[in-house]
Parts: sequence; C-alpha cells; structure tokens
Amino acid sequence: DGELILAKTFRDIVNTTRWNRACFSGNADYVVGGSSGVGHKIYIWNRQFGSIEQILEGFNDCVTDICWNSLRPMISSCSSTGNVYVWDKLWTENYWGCYAPDFTELEDNIEYQELENEFDVDREEEEQVKKHRLEDENEIIDLRTIERLL
Repeated sequence: DGELILAKTFRDIVNTTRWNRACFSGNADYVVGGSSGVGHKIYIWNRQFGSIEQILEGFNDCVTDICWNSLRPMISSCSSTGNVYVWDKLWTENYWGCYAPDFTELEDNIEYQELENEFDVDREEEEQVKKHRLEDENEIIDLRTIERLL
C-alpha cells in the first residue's frame, strides 16, 4: 500500500565521503549531498541514473546544511564556521539573438569595409518616393459612403 521502499543509494565510492545533509533539486531530478569532512564539498547526482553530475568545491569547513532553490538553479549551503554560501549558475548567453536572429557576437572589433555605392542617395528614387507621398496625402477619403465588399 503506502509502504516506502529504498529506491536508490548515492555515495562517493572513491573518497568514501560521509554526509551531513542531503536534499532534492526543485524538480527532483537531482539529489544534492553536503560533505561532513574537511573541505566544503557539495555533490550533485542525477537521481534517475545515480551518476555524479558535478562536485562543487568550496572552502575548508564542513557543510552543516544545504538547500536547493525550487525556482532557480541555486544552492545555498551553511558551514561549520557560520558562513552561508550561495552557488549560482554562471549565465553566458547571447541575448542579442532575440532581437536579430542572424546576429553574431564578435570577440574583437573588425574594420568594416564600405562598398563604393552602399550609402549613396539615388536622387531619382528619392524624388519618386516624395511624389508618391504627396499623392497619398492629397487623396480624398470618403468616410460616409458604405460599400459592400465581396
């Protein structure tokens, strides 16, 4: 019925680390464990496969408590010296792509080579545009007549 069974065991086989605290990620896809020994180490396991995804190494004090933010990829950990550490994901995304999909970010400035006629003004084309604008402005619009469109 409602009996709990052991689903999986997580451990550091190489270092045989002892744990002070453990918790789930916000979506329960990961399990996080804080080491009790010297060295502030936080292990992150993939819950489904049991594999270590990442080890966060900090300072020379043991982890006394740990918590994963349920809304953002952030972990906070408390140490035996009274410090609280916040681990956050480093974002290096290119936000300019949402404005121009073909935008590519450059590492260094490059000198742009202007074509001979790239920014030249075509006088004839400019005159035609002005003429069309004047015609559009002078057009009389009938707002009272109702015409049925099929």
